[in-house]
Amino acid sequence: MASASSGVLIWKVTNPKDKSRDDIAMYDGRTVQYNDDKLAPGDYTLECYQDGKGFTGAFRCIEIDMIVKSAKGDQICKISAEVNPKQHKYVTNFTVGLNDAPATINLNCVGHAKVRSLHFRSYLTLVPFSENLKASLAASEDGSIPDCDRVSLPHVCWSRSLGDSFSGHKEFGVSALDAVRLASLGLRMKQYIDSETEQGRLPIMNPFYKSPAGPRMGVPLGGIGGGNIGRGWRGEFGRWSIIPGFPNYSIIDADQFSAYISQPDGTGLATVLNPTKPPKSSKVGKAWNFGMSGKRCKNYSLYPQSFTTYSEPDPKVILTCRQISPVIPHNYKESSYPVGVFEWTIENNSNLERTVSLMFTFQNGLGEKFDSQGGHENKWFVDKTAEGKHVEGINFKYNVPAHSKILEGVKEKKQSNEAELKDMYSELDKERVEARAGLGASGIFTEVVQNVAFNKGKEVYDPLSFSIAATSDDPTAGFFHMSKFVTEGRAGDKTIHPSALWKDFALNGTLSNKDGMTPSKAGQSVGGAICVRVKVPAGGVRNIIFSLAWDNPICRFNSGSG
Repeated sequence: MASASSGVLIWKVTNPKDKSRDDIAMYDGRTVQYNDDKLAPGDYTLECYQDGKGFTGAFRCIEIDMIVKSAKGDQICKISAEVNPKQHKYVTNFTVGLNDAPATINLNCVGHAKVRSLHFRSYLTLVPFSENLKASLAASEDGSIPDCDRVSLPHVCWSRSLGDSFSGHKEFGVSALDAVRLASLGLRMKQYIDSETEQGRLPIMNPFYKSPAGPRMGVPLGGIGGGNIGRGWRGEFGRWSIIPGFPNYSIIDADQFSAYISQPDGTGLATVLNPTKPPKSSKVGKAWNFGMSGKRCKNYSLYPQSFTTYSEPDPKVILTCRQISPVIPHNYKESSYPVGVFEWTIENNSNLERTVSLMFTFQNGLGEKFDSQGGHENKWFVDKTAEGKHVEGINFKYNVPAHSKILEGVKEKKQSNEAELKDMYSELDKERVEARAGLGASGIFTEVVQNVAFNKGKEVYDPLSFSIAATSDDPTAGFFHMSKFVTEGRAGDKTIHPSALWKDFALNGTLSNKDGMTPSKAGQSVGGAICVRVKVPAGGVRNIIFSLAWDNPICRFNSGSG
């Protein structure tokens, strides 16, 4: 039996025959409704469950429609979803702001169960705003999402509040009659898919494949032709298209921006700048503060740029992140750079000086099984921009084996392949070792170290590396780093746990400047962190710039050629 999530229970389904029960049999046409016009400010969670088994489809499901409106009549949240024997639960979140209350909710659940009834449960819970958050929100002029006065935001773009939620897409399905009619086609497609898979190829046509993308994609990072890293409009890094083939949609919990803002009473607020909470099994999710609601933050997307404004955790200190990729008209060379830049503007609208720190954390990997295979290396570096500004960063060497077809080819034609690969890698050494990836308009550059390995036919490793870096226009800015910490798996060998990293950052907005020079061990994924701290005077503005670059010089195909 599922239970309501943590918070104050506002409403639940009640069995009309037995008031002590919180489930009801939903037969065809039965309706459960909940209406309230006095929703208080806070974060709400709606959970819907059903316990039926067997056939599913339009004739056996429970449709859920909900709309929430503010006191002024503005729409806060609208969903249309369903639960059925295949999709047993549906959960969504919404926030009622101070200026939204008292809000109105209209929830309507209708059963479609001509075969047999479905047992249905639903809960609405509230986590009220803390007194500190209420005071901070009330201090804002009108409770709306503020824009930074010093950053020019695009007037025509795709925009979304980070607190918005979307119902899941309904999966494509066919009726029982259509399934019978298409059985022969389905069998042929399965034979084709099995044949391609056995030969080590990904099938071009696969109607059984379900894309995990979802309504979370934002503006990607990277130029043209060098691969890209997808970034969601809420801030997650979650679509990896660096190695040729189908993209990997894994969201890496450790790839985040976080902020620390000092308070007038001498304390500090530290939070991850992403309202999407990781799963409960995540080490990072357990250790870091993912407490931002996103209601007072907004993303503006217009490729190849996107802007995100944050008035959390402190509405008097507005953070704006301008994400840039090098797509430049009539400039093919710089437009092909595999790099993205994040220009952060910090605007202090309070009457006191504030200390603000921004931290960029990045896992050495692509969100795949190889991330925890061991052998990955992180190395801290110091450099200068062309204008002489101080730069600090971390280089990541990713130890990923080439496709199995290459390994087989090396075993079958060891001598010829060895000579061919050595010639190829030798040429790459001349052109790409310690190559520098320019970062376009920002003027930052960061060293991307190439480490090419060929182990006499025993194992082939295609070179792949990442690099993060940071600089600031403030000559008094403080730079801090932690070049290696465990993101998932066993800590061991004195490697920093993510809770220790967050403890340092949340204390005063700094890191302990520790270096982990040894390669990672099997069973652990590792990441690195760069932090910049500035003092922003009352009414003042400071800028911090981060960059992310990657290098995958071998374009390796599934056939093994590269």
